[in-house]
Amino acid sequence: MPGCDYSEISSLFCNFIDECKGKKVTLLMHKNADGDCIGASLAVCMFLEALGCECKVISTNAYNRNFNWLPYSSNILIFNSLFRSTVVNYIDESSVIICLDFSQKSRIDPELANFLDGKRVCIIDHHQDKPDINGVNIINSEASSTCEIIYEILNIAYSDKINKDIATYLYSGILCDTGHFITQNMTYRVYEIAADLMKRFNLEVHIINKNIFGNNRFARMRFLGHVLSRCLKIVPNYKVAYIVLTKEDTEKFYLKQGETDGLVNYALSIENIEFAALFNQKNDGVYISLRSIGDFSVSDFAKKYFNGGGHKNAAGGFSNSSIADTVSNFINYLVNYSFLKFNN
Repeated sequence: MPGCDYSEISSLFCNFIDECKGKKVTLLMHKNADGDCIGASLAVCMFLEALGCECKVISTNAYNRNFNWLPYSSNILIFNSLFRSTVVNYIDESSVIICLDFSQKSRIDPELANFLDGKRVCIIDHHQDKPDINGVNIINSEASSTCEIIYEILNIAYSDKINKDIATYLYSGILCDTGHFITQNMTYRVYEIAADLMKRFNLEVHIINKNIFGNNRFARMRFLGHVLSRCLKIVPNYKVAYIVLTKEDTEKFYLKQGETDGLVNYALSIENIEFAALFNQKNDGVYISLRSIGDFSVSDFAKKYFNGGGHKNAAGGFSNSSIADTVSNFINYLVNYSFLKFNN
């Protein structure tokens, strides 16, 4: 990929992996883990176990049930659950921690973040955020996904270790983070990787796609209808749309973890809309998803106003204000972006 020397990154990864052999390794996933994070974590876990390492994948919280079909997903331990003490003991005994798809402590539970100090840490990530975790950085912000980075590394140095399960993890992660291969982070290389995984391992990609995106509960589909009819708004005179989800909205439909994923893309799909936001009210504050097309950086927007970050066209943030004030502030911030107005 332009701007990235994977031979150099691969050497860095190999040196780190040599340190892992025979040791207990913890693989950490970020909050609200998505398909890329889950796929990357399971792929590295299976790879390390093939080298003789003892590994566990730890998730800060529950994740979307649509990924439970993935091989080995039953071995993911949820920190905020009945496995809490098991997780704490395992991480405490681990000498190596690998952070998948994140590079900042704020993306995981504070208690988990405390374990990073004094451990040998490796970060594998593709976000633009500046790392605040000390460790070996394997980062390429030009990559479509963390799974793309892992594919490139393994394909160079450990091609014989890639099996059908690992190929499934990597393909699934790339599929999710590129929105079915259509988002702005797509390159010809992503197509080459997908084709290689399909050809070498005879992946049934239609089944992968069905399992991830075509396995919605009926309640979730009813909720989608509610969102599109009641919660979706357009900012007058701006190429901006947004969705507001209150706790009452999500509680009414008994949503499970991950069932609001992707909703912001419906707002972005509206004709002439170039900037979209999703405001999701939780007990501890308002979680914000931002998407854009073109040159407008929602990562910069999230960093400036909502203590967030991410990619140029896909980012997230957080607000401690009420959901009404958060949305009002968001609309007021738009005056600083005249290019988002119609008829400039």
